[in-house]
Amino acid sequence: NIQGLLKVALDNARIQEKQIQQEKKELRLELYREREIRENLERQLAVELQSRTTMQKRLKKEKKNKRKLQEALEFESKRREQVEQALKQATTSDSGLRMLKDTGIPDIEIENNGTPHDSAAMQGGNYYCL
Repeated sequence: NIQGLLKVALDNARIQEKQIQQEKKELRLELYREREIRENLERQLAVELQSRTTMQKRLKKEKKNKRKLQEALEFESKRREQVEQALKQATTSDSGLRMLKDTGIPDIEIENNGTPHDSAAMQGGNYYCL
């Protein structure tokens, strides 16, 4: 009778041990899957952060270039306005060419048709069409 109880207890202990081992195996697999998922997400995050940094640098450069172009446009607009004023005054005045030289606008040449050309800008190829 006691041997029967011991045998049943031993069988129950073996069954319980198998169940524990199976649970451990399942938990290890789940841990492995979750670790893989976490590492994959960390890699994706690193790629996204690098992409974000690159985009921010590009945006900063574009803003800087836009500001420079805006400043150049404003400068050229003021210059053009000065030239137009000088041309208006030159056409209404007797001493037209002398007044153009007195305006202080650098490197302006007036051709026969009366249009101003910036010889320095045209030589350098760095002029803007307005």
